[in-house]
Amino acid sequence: MSHNTKRIYRKFNPLWTNDKFSTALVQLKDTTGFTINDVDAEGKTVLHHACDDMVSYMHSLCIFPLFLQGADPSIVDNNGQTALEVVLRSRSSQHRRICDIASDFLHFGLDFRMISPSVVPDFLRDFFQHICGVMDQREAYTQHDRRVGEELIECVQRNDLENVRAILAQRPRAADYCDDYFSTVLRHACEKEVRLEIFEEVLAHCRDVCGMDAEGNTALHVLNLSQFDKTQRLLQCNCPPQLFERRNHLQRNALEHCVVRIEADQLEHRLLQAVAIRYTPSQLSRSLCAVLGAPIFGRKYDKRYSFHALKIARVLIACGADINHPNCNGETLLHLEAAVEENNPKIEQLLELGADWRIEDHAGWTAHSLASPANRHLFDPLVQKDAIHAAIAGVSEEAGEGKRRL
Repeated sequence: MSHNTKRIYRKFNPLWTNDKFSTALVQLKDTTGFTINDVDAEGKTVLHHACDDMVSYMHSLCIFPLFLQGADPSIVDNNGQTALEVVLRSRSSQHRRICDIASDFLHFGLDFRMISPSVVPDFLRDFFQHICGVMDQREAYTQHDRRVGEELIECVQRNDLENVRAILAQRPRAADYCDDYFSTVLRHACEKEVRLEIFEEVLAHCRDVCGMDAEGNTALHVLNLSQFDKTQRLLQCNCPPQLFERRNHLQRNALEHCVVRIEADQLEHRLLQAVAIRYTPSQLSRSLCAVLGAPIFGRKYDKRYSFHALKIARVLIACGADINHPNCNGETLLHLEAAVEENNPKIEQLLELGADWRIEDHAGWTAHSLASPANRHLFDPLVQKDAIHAAIAGVSEEAGEGKRRL
């Protein structure tokens, strides 16, 4: 039976709790016979229209509640599109939002192999390919493989070293088992509660250390540099470049993820340096932008964090990060911070770290020329000093010219 699913979707209130949402669906079923997976004349379900909304307004009224009520993510419309493909084809710049939506679809049972590779945006391509590979791998599991894999994960979570060793001695391939949430055994062994000996045992048998979970996090993302011994063991095994390059749903590689999230008392600078040297100067510069918290990263100024950030920044700069690394508009961190309306203490930190206020963006503006009235006083002494040096250089040049004439 065909329903006007778009009109039905518009009736849903984004502020409803799941109980109210469930009640509304029951009432609709009683009065119209509508069920959550009914389609309209175009073959679209309510979930398709929710994703259409997400594309148009960059928000979704009720995608997640729809899943909780049994919406099927695998249904295709008359054009052969799943609801997720509606989002992916939008080519939206809201990368993090799209990643979250993709993760929800994965969690609620969408087979990513249904998605045409041509519609997958570049920032999600690596994640999609990995998940499709894991799905192929999981399809090949026998019932016995699943039972052994789940038992191994339970033993890891219980810190049962004896049974972990026994299982891996009999079935070494069980170390690469991936559960229903796409988390590998190694991913579970990275949790803080799990003993180092168990982590080492799993790592020794693991053939792929680059596996990602449903949020795109690798083992290095999860360890977060806060577990010194485990991170050190992971770095000592012959890690492929993908481990350091892969980005999670926050669009951060492992280094960016770590330096933004780690607490000051958990940071081991030798370990940070050991990870940082695996990255190119360009990647390090992006990480530096993340840790110093430019407005585009949404971090507010905090004195305790600020001191911690400066320590990390110095390590990254020593490893090759460029404090003057420009974005696509030619703007450096100093340009972005100078334009902030209120008095911005970060400007002094950036200048202390060697940021150059003379650099021009693509429009020809320096950080000084972009500075808001509240921050201009921080640049005035530098401009005056530069003007004095220029004047002295001019006088010296004129004197030299005069001598040559004589």
